[in-house]
Amino acid sequence: MESEKLLPSIHPAYARLISMQLKRMGVSMDALFSGLSVSWDALVEGQSFVSFEQFSALYTRATTLVPDKNLPTEVSNIVQISAHGSLGYGALAARCLAEAFLLIKEVLATRIGFIKLDYQPLGEYAEIRIRSDFDIAALSEFLPVMLLGSLLDLIDKCLGELPVGIEVEMPFDEPEWADDFLARYPVLKVRYGYPSFVVRINNDLLFLPSLTADEFAYRSAEQECKQILRQVGGEGKLSRHIRKLLLDSQPSFPTQAHVCEQLNMSIRTFIRRLKNEGTSYQTLVDEVRREIASWLIRDKSLSVERVAERLGYQDTSNFSRVFKRWFNDTPSAYRKRL
Repeated sequence: MESEKLLPSIHPAYARLISMQLKRMGVSMDALFSGLSVSWDALVEGQSFVSFEQFSALYTRATTLVPDKNLPTEVSNIVQISAHGSLGYGALAARCLAEAFLLIKEVLATRIGFIKLDYQPLGEYAEIRIRSDFDIAALSEFLPVMLLGSLLDLIDKCLGELPVGIEVEMPFDEPEWADDFLARYPVLKVRYGYPSFVVRINNDLLFLPSLTADEFAYRSAEQECKQILRQVGGEGKLSRHIRKLLLDSQPSFPTQAHVCEQLNMSIRTFIRRLKNEGTSYQTLVDEVRREIASWLIRDKSLSVERVAERLGYQDTSNFSRVFKRWFNDTPSAYRKRL
Protein backbone atom coordinates (compact mmCIF):
# COMPACT_ATOMS: atom_id res chain seq x y z
CA MET A 1 0.00 0.00 0.00
CA GLU A 2 1.23 3.50 -0.83
CA SER A 3 0.53 4.89 2.63
CA GLU A 4 1.57 8.38 1.51
CA LYS A 5 -1.75 8.63 -0.37
CA LEU A 6 -3.63 8.38 2.93
CA LEU A 7 -1.57 10.96 4.81
CA PRO A 8 -2.86 14.57 5.08
CA SER A 9 -1.18 16.36 2.17
CA ILE A 10 -3.55 18.85 0.45
CA HIS A 11 -4.80 22.12 1.91
CA PRO A 12 -8.58 21.99 2.37
CA ALA A 13 -9.01 25.26 0.43
CA TYR A 14 -8.79 23.37 -2.88
CA ALA A 15 -11.49 20.91 -1.83
CA ARG A 16 -13.67 23.85 -0.73
CA LEU A 17 -13.21 25.55 -4.10
CA ILE A 18 -14.18 22.40 -6.02
CA SER A 19 -17.22 21.99 -3.78
CA MET A 20 -18.39 25.57 -4.27
CA GLN A 21 -17.91 25.30 -8.02
CA LEU A 22 -20.16 22.22 -8.02
CA LYS A 23 -22.70 24.09 -5.91
CA ARG A 24 -22.75 26.88 -8.51
CA MET A 25 -23.49 24.19 -11.10
CA GLY A 26 -26.54 23.10 -9.12
CA VAL A 27 -25.07 20.08 -7.29
CA SER A 28 -26.12 19.67 -3.66
CA MET A 29 -23.48 19.20 -0.96
CA ASP A 30 -25.31 16.05 0.19
CA ALA A 31 -24.91 14.47 -3.25
CA LEU A 32 -21.27 15.52 -3.48
CA PHE A 33 -20.15 14.29 -0.06
CA SER A 34 -22.44 11.29 0.44
CA GLY A 35 -20.34 8.28 1.46
CA LEU A 36 -17.01 10.13 1.33
CA SER A 37 -14.64 10.07 4.29
CA VAL A 38 -14.48 13.88 4.35
CA SER A 39 -17.46 16.19 4.86
CA TRP A 40 -18.29 19.76 3.86
CA ASP A 41 -18.56 20.80 7.52
CA ALA A 42 -15.09 19.40 8.26
CA LEU A 43 -13.63 21.29 5.29
CA VAL A 44 -15.22 24.58 6.31
CA GLU A 45 -14.66 24.39 10.05
CA GLY A 46 -11.14 22.98 10.12
CA GLN A 47 -7.70 23.68 8.71
CA SER A 48 -6.48 20.08 8.72
CA PHE A 49 -5.14 18.93 5.37
CA VAL A 50 -7.00 16.21 3.46
CA SER A 51 -5.29 13.15 2.06
CA PHE A 52 -4.66 12.49 -1.62
CA GLU A 53 -7.25 9.71 -1.50
CA GLN A 54 -9.88 11.95 0.09
CA PHE A 55 -9.29 14.69 -2.47
CA SER A 56 -9.18 12.22 -5.34
CA ALA A 57 -12.47 10.63 -4.24
CA LEU A 58 -14.09 14.08 -4.01
CA TYR A 59 -12.87 15.09 -7.46
CA THR A 60 -13.95 11.76 -8.99
CA ARG A 61 -17.41 12.18 -7.49
CA ALA A 62 -17.54 15.73 -8.88
CA THR A 63 -16.76 14.54 -12.42
CA THR A 64 -19.55 11.93 -12.25
CA LEU A 65 -22.06 14.56 -11.12
CA VAL A 66 -21.18 17.00 -13.93
CA PRO A 67 -19.75 14.69 -16.65
CA ASP A 68 -20.37 17.17 -19.45
CA LYS A 69 -18.37 19.99 -17.84
CA ASN A 70 -14.71 20.92 -18.29
CA LEU A 71 -14.09 20.75 -14.56
CA PRO A 72 -10.27 21.22 -14.62
CA THR A 73 -10.57 24.53 -16.47
CA GLU A 74 -13.65 25.60 -14.49
CA VAL A 75 -11.75 25.20 -11.22
CA SER A 76 -8.49 26.67 -12.57
CA ASN A 77 -10.44 29.83 -13.38
CA ILE A 78 -11.16 30.37 -9.68
CA VAL A 79 -7.88 29.04 -8.22
CA GLN A 80 -5.87 32.19 -8.83
CA ILE A 81 -2.44 32.68 -7.28
CA SER A 82 -3.97 34.45 -4.26
CA ALA A 83 -5.96 31.27 -3.47
CA HIS A 84 -2.69 29.63 -2.39
CA GLY A 85 -2.52 31.47 0.92
CA SER A 86 0.80 32.81 2.18
CA LEU A 87 2.60 31.11 -0.70
CA GLY A 88 0.45 33.02 -3.21
CA TYR A 89 0.79 36.36 -1.46
CA GLY A 90 4.54 35.89 -1.19
CA ALA A 91 4.90 35.01 -4.87
CA LEU A 92 2.92 38.12 -5.85
CA ALA A 93 5.06 40.32 -3.58
CA ALA A 94 8.40 38.99 -4.93
CA ARG A 95 10.73 41.38 -6.73
CA CYS A 96 10.57 39.34 -9.95
CA LEU A 97 9.25 36.06 -11.30
CA ALA A 98 12.56 34.33 -10.65
CA GLU A 99 12.26 35.10 -6.93
CA ALA A 100 8.60 34.07 -6.97
CA PHE A 101 9.36 30.68 -8.53
CA LEU A 102 12.15 30.05 -6.03
CA LEU A 103 9.74 30.73 -3.16
CA ILE A 104 7.15 28.37 -4.64
CA LYS A 105 9.83 25.69 -5.03
CA GLU A 106 10.83 26.06 -1.40
CA VAL A 107 7.41 26.16 0.28
CA LEU A 108 4.95 24.40 -2.06
CA ALA A 109 4.50 21.76 0.65
CA THR A 110 2.54 24.34 2.67
CA ARG A 111 -0.29 23.72 0.17
CA ILE A 112 0.32 20.36 -1.54
CA GLY A 113 2.72 17.95 0.12
CA PHE A 114 3.23 15.36 -2.61
CA ILE A 115 4.00 17.79 -5.45
CA LYS A 116 7.48 19.19 -6.12
CA LEU A 117 8.39 22.14 -8.33
CA ASP A 118 11.78 22.22 -10.04
CA TYR A 119 12.82 25.58 -11.42
CA GLN A 120 15.92 25.92 -13.59
CA PRO A 121 17.13 28.51 -16.14
CA LEU A 122 18.22 26.71 -19.32
CA GLY A 123 19.80 29.15 -21.75
CA GLU A 124 17.11 31.12 -23.55
CA TYR A 125 14.29 29.58 -21.49
CA ALA A 126 13.61 28.86 -17.85
CA GLU A 127 11.95 25.51 -17.21
CA ILE A 128 9.39 24.90 -14.48
CA ARG A 129 8.78 21.20 -14.01
CA ILE A 130 6.14 19.77 -11.69
CA ARG A 131 6.54 16.20 -10.43
CA SER A 132 4.70 14.10 -7.88
CA ASP A 133 5.91 11.54 -5.34
CA PHE A 134 3.55 8.91 -6.76
CA ASP A 135 1.09 8.27 -9.59
CA ILE A 136 -1.66 10.88 -9.17
CA ALA A 137 -4.10 8.83 -11.28
CA ALA A 138 -7.54 10.50 -11.27
CA LEU A 139 -5.96 13.91 -10.69
CA SER A 140 -3.55 13.65 -13.66
CA GLU A 141 -5.56 16.26 -15.60
CA PHE A 142 -6.90 18.38 -12.79
CA LEU A 143 -3.70 19.18 -10.88
CA PRO A 144 -1.57 20.28 -13.88
CA VAL A 145 -4.39 22.47 -15.19
CA MET A 146 -5.04 23.99 -11.76
CA LEU A 147 -1.35 24.69 -11.18
CA LEU A 148 -0.92 26.08 -14.68
CA GLY A 149 -3.86 28.45 -14.16
CA SER A 150 -2.23 29.74 -10.96
CA LEU A 151 1.20 30.15 -12.60
CA LEU A 152 -0.32 32.06 -15.52
CA ASP A 153 -2.25 34.29 -13.12
CA LEU A 154 1.02 35.03 -11.29
CA ILE A 155 2.84 35.86 -14.53
CA ASP A 156 -0.03 38.05 -15.74
CA LYS A 157 -0.19 40.07 -12.52
CA CYS A 158 3.59 40.45 -12.15
CA LEU A 159 4.22 41.49 -15.78
CA GLY A 160 0.90 43.19 -16.53
CA GLU A 161 0.15 40.75 -19.35
CA LEU A 162 0.72 37.16 -20.45
CA PRO A 163 3.67 37.11 -22.85
CA VAL A 164 3.41 35.28 -26.15
CA GLY A 165 5.29 32.01 -26.52
CA ILE A 166 4.98 30.28 -23.13
CA GLU A 167 5.38 26.57 -23.85
CA VAL A 168 3.47 23.94 -21.89
CA GLU A 169 3.82 20.15 -21.93
CA MET A 170 0.90 18.27 -20.38
CA PRO A 171 1.24 14.74 -18.93
CA PHE A 172 -2.01 13.47 -20.46
CA ASP A 173 -3.49 12.93 -23.91
CA GLU A 174 -5.21 15.82 -25.67
CA PRO A 175 -8.64 16.19 -24.02
CA GLU A 176 -11.95 17.06 -25.60
CA TRP A 177 -11.76 20.51 -24.03
CA ALA A 178 -8.33 21.38 -25.52
CA ASP A 179 -9.78 23.98 -27.93
CA ASP A 180 -11.71 25.69 -25.13
CA PHE A 181 -8.58 25.85 -23.00
CA LEU A 182 -6.54 27.34 -25.84
CA ALA A 183 -9.29 29.91 -26.48
CA ARG A 184 -8.86 31.06 -22.88
CA TYR A 185 -5.05 31.21 -23.20
CA PRO A 186 -4.33 31.95 -26.88
CA VAL A 187 -0.71 32.99 -26.20
CA LEU A 188 0.24 29.49 -25.02
CA LYS A 189 1.87 26.72 -27.00
CA VAL A 190 0.35 23.61 -25.46
CA ARG A 191 1.39 20.05 -26.30
CA TYR A 192 -0.10 16.88 -24.84
CA GLY A 193 1.06 13.34 -24.13
CA TYR A 194 4.38 14.18 -22.45
CA PRO A 195 5.82 12.27 -19.48
CA SER A 196 5.62 15.24 -17.07
CA PHE A 197 4.15 18.70 -16.64
CA VAL A 198 6.58 21.39 -17.87
CA VAL A 199 6.25 25.14 -18.42
CA ARG A 200 8.91 27.06 -20.35
CA ILE A 201 9.14 30.84 -20.32
CA ASN A 202 11.67 33.23 -21.85
CA ASN A 203 14.49 33.63 -19.34
CA ASP A 204 14.68 37.42 -19.82
CA LEU A 205 11.14 37.83 -18.49
CA LEU A 206 12.02 36.28 -15.15
CA PHE A 207 14.13 39.21 -13.99
CA LEU A 208 11.86 42.09 -15.01
CA PRO A 209 10.71 44.12 -11.98
CA SER A 210 7.36 42.80 -10.79
CA LEU A 211 4.44 45.23 -10.83
CA THR A 212 3.17 43.75 -7.56
CA ALA A 213 6.52 43.74 -5.69
CA ASP A 214 6.39 44.53 -1.97
CA GLU A 215 9.50 43.62 0.00
CA PHE A 216 7.87 43.84 3.44
CA ALA A 217 4.92 41.70 2.35
CA TYR A 218 7.29 39.22 0.70
CA ARG A 219 9.41 38.79 3.86
CA SER A 220 6.30 38.43 6.01
CA ALA A 221 4.79 35.79 3.70
CA GLU A 222 8.13 33.96 3.47
CA GLN A 223 8.40 33.73 7.26
CA GLU A 224 4.78 32.61 7.57
CA CYS A 225 5.33 29.87 4.96
CA LYS A 226 8.38 28.59 6.84
CA GLN A 227 6.39 28.58 10.05
CA ILE A 228 3.66 26.53 8.36
CA LEU A 229 6.26 24.10 7.01
CA ARG A 230 7.29 23.31 10.57
CA GLN A 231 3.75 22.09 11.26
CA VAL A 232 2.45 21.30 7.79
CA GLY A 233 -0.92 19.59 7.42
CA GLY A 234 -2.69 21.29 10.30
CA GLU A 235 -1.88 18.26 12.42
CA GLY A 236 0.56 17.94 15.31
CA LYS A 237 3.94 16.38 14.73
CA LEU A 238 3.25 13.38 16.98
CA SER A 239 -0.22 12.78 15.47
CA ARG A 240 1.23 12.73 11.96
CA HIS A 241 4.01 10.37 13.03
CA ILE A 242 1.51 7.98 14.65
CA ARG A 243 -0.78 8.10 11.61
CA LYS A 244 2.15 7.14 9.35
CA LEU A 245 3.13 4.34 11.75
CA LEU A 246 -0.42 2.96 11.72
CA LEU A 247 -0.68 3.09 7.94
CA ASP A 248 2.58 1.21 7.57
CA SER A 249 1.72 -1.44 10.17
CA GLN A 250 -1.86 -2.39 9.19
CA PRO A 251 -3.66 -4.72 9.48
CA SER A 252 -2.08 -5.51 12.86
CA PHE A 253 -2.28 -2.10 14.51
CA PRO A 254 0.08 -1.90 17.51
CA THR A 255 -1.27 -1.24 20.98
CA GLN A 256 -0.79 2.14 22.60
CA ALA A 257 1.69 0.61 25.03
CA HIS A 258 3.73 -0.84 22.16
CA VAL A 259 3.85 2.52 20.39
CA CYS A 260 4.99 4.24 23.59
CA GLU A 261 7.72 1.64 23.93
CA GLN A 262 8.86 2.26 20.34
CA LEU A 263 8.97 6.01 20.98
CA ASN A 264 10.67 5.58 24.36
CA MET A 265 7.86 7.64 25.90
CA SER A 266 5.73 7.07 28.97
CA ILE A 267 2.03 6.38 28.41
CA ARG A 268 1.10 9.44 30.48
CA THR A 269 3.32 11.73 28.36
CA PHE A 270 2.02 10.09 25.15
CA ILE A 271 -1.62 10.67 26.11
CA ARG A 272 -0.93 14.25 27.21
CA ARG A 273 0.90 15.19 24.00
CA LEU A 274 -1.84 13.75 21.80
CA LYS A 275 -4.47 15.53 23.91
CA ASN A 276 -2.59 18.80 23.36
CA GLU A 277 -2.85 18.09 19.62
CA GLY A 278 -6.61 17.57 19.96
CA THR A 279 -6.74 13.80 19.50
CA SER A 280 -6.12 10.41 21.10
CA TYR A 281 -4.54 7.14 20.05
CA GLN A 282 -7.88 5.38 19.59
CA THR A 283 -9.20 8.29 17.53
CA LEU A 284 -6.20 8.03 15.21
CA VAL A 285 -6.65 4.25 14.89
CA ASP A 286 -10.35 4.71 14.01
CA GLU A 287 -9.56 7.44 11.47
CA VAL A 288 -6.87 5.34 9.78
CA ARG A 289 -9.15 2.28 9.65
CA ARG A 290 -11.89 4.37 8.07
CA GLU A 291 -9.54 5.83 5.46
CA ILE A 292 -8.15 2.42 4.52
CA ALA A 293 -11.67 0.95 4.35
CA SER A 294 -12.81 3.74 2.02
CA TRP A 295 -9.80 3.11 -0.21
CA LEU A 296 -9.81 -0.69 -0.29
CA ILE A 297 -13.55 -1.08 -0.88
CA ARG A 298 -13.12 0.65 -4.27
CA ASP A 299 -10.87 -2.20 -5.43
CA LYS A 300 -13.37 -4.66 -6.90
CA SER A 301 -10.72 -7.37 -7.10
CA LEU A 302 -10.91 -7.58 -3.29
CA SER A 303 -13.90 -9.32 -1.71
CA VAL A 304 -15.56 -7.67 1.28
CA GLU A 305 -14.19 -10.53 3.40
CA ARG A 306 -10.67 -9.76 2.19
CA VAL A 307 -11.09 -6.05 2.94
CA ALA A 308 -12.24 -6.93 6.45
CA GLU A 309 -9.15 -9.12 6.93
CA ARG A 310 -6.87 -6.34 5.68
CA LEU A 311 -8.31 -4.10 8.40
CA GLY A 312 -7.87 -6.69 11.13
CA TYR A 313 -11.49 -7.85 11.44
CA GLN A 314 -11.93 -11.57 11.92
CA ASP A 315 -15.73 -11.31 11.68
CA THR A 316 -17.00 -9.83 8.40
CA SER A 317 -20.41 -9.02 9.91
CA ASN A 318 -18.70 -6.94 12.60
CA PHE A 319 -16.74 -5.08 9.90
CA SER A 320 -19.97 -4.46 7.97
CA ARG A 321 -21.62 -2.94 11.05
CA VAL A 322 -18.68 -0.62 11.64
CA PHE A 323 -18.52 0.28 7.94
CA LYS A 324 -22.22 1.19 7.93
CA ARG A 325 -21.65 3.43 10.95
CA TRP A 326 -18.84 5.19 9.06
CA PHE A 327 -20.50 5.58 5.65
CA ASN A 328 -24.24 4.97 6.18
CA ASP A 329 -24.02 2.03 3.77
CA THR A 330 -23.00 -1.61 3.87
CA PRO A 331 -19.68 -2.35 2.11
CA SER A 332 -21.48 -4.03 -0.82
CA ALA A 333 -24.00 -1.19 -1.26
CA TYR A 334 -21.23 1.41 -0.99
CA ARG A 335 -19.17 -0.37 -3.65
CA LYS A 336 -22.20 -0.69 -5.95
CA ARG A 337 -23.03 3.00 -5.57
CA LEU A 338 -19.45 3.99 -6.42
